[in-house]
Parts: sequence; structure tokens; C-alpha cells
Amino acid sequence: MKNKPALSFWQIWNMSFGFLGIQFGWGLQMSDKYALLASMACIGIAWASILSMPYAMLTRALPKDKVGVMMGMFNLFIVIPQETK
Repeated sequence: MKNKPALSFWQIWNMSFGFLGIQFGWGLQMSDKYALLASMACIGIAWASILSMPYAMLTRALPKDKVGVMMGMFNLFIVIPQETK
């Protein structure tokens, strides 16, 4: 069995952007529309890093010749319930 993926420097860096965005928004209490934009951008960077983690875990576990098909099926299992709701 392969080792589970460890957090890389860039994932931790992106999570810190999320925390920065929350703190930035809270500290300024959204008095400025540009502060809100900067806060949401930081949170968005962290959110993108969080959402990419299942795909990174899956690609390490799949055989190299079946990655495209299996990733497409995995994506369908995520998208179809969202679309039917």
C-alpha cells in the first residue's frame, strides 16, 4: 500500500492564504469593497487547494494507463449528484 500524500509546502501556503483572507475580512469588517475582494481572493486560493486534494490522492493510486478513464468516472460521480439536486 502506498503512503498517503503528505502536505506539501504549497498546500500549506495556500491554506495560509485562506486564513489570511478570513482574518483580513474580519479585521477590516468589510468596510471597503476592495478589502472584500482581496479577502475573497485569498479564501478562493485556499479553497482551490482543498478541492484539488482528492484528485491528487486518486492519481497516485491509479495505474498509469487508466488515469484518464478513471478520473473521468470519478468526476462524474461528483458532478451527477450536484446536477440532479
